[in-house]
Amino acid sequence: MPAADFKVQGAPKKYTSKADSGRAVTTVFCGECGSPLWREGEMTDPNAKIVRAGNIIDVGALNDAKPLAELYAPARANWIPETEGAHQMQGMPPS
Repeated sequence: MPAADFKVQGAPKKYTSKADSGRAVTTVFCGECGSPLWREGEMTDPNAKIVRAGNIIDVGALNDAKPLAELYAPARANWIPETEGAHQMQGMPPS
């Protein structure tokens, strides 16, 4: 989602680790319950937020937000179908 439209309440906590690419990736968690909220880092667009879908309560927004790509598609559980029209990627795209 566009970072300009993104608002946070409370004080989230962050954990940074190295991605498969070697770049830093930061997972941001709820400071109260520990639920992962979004990711940011060297591989993400600073003008966008990669928000975990389970945190979006607006069903209309979820219906409008069809994925353009699926990362690590070969590792998908066999009961999860491929998203029609989404580019199926082996891992993270190169920078």
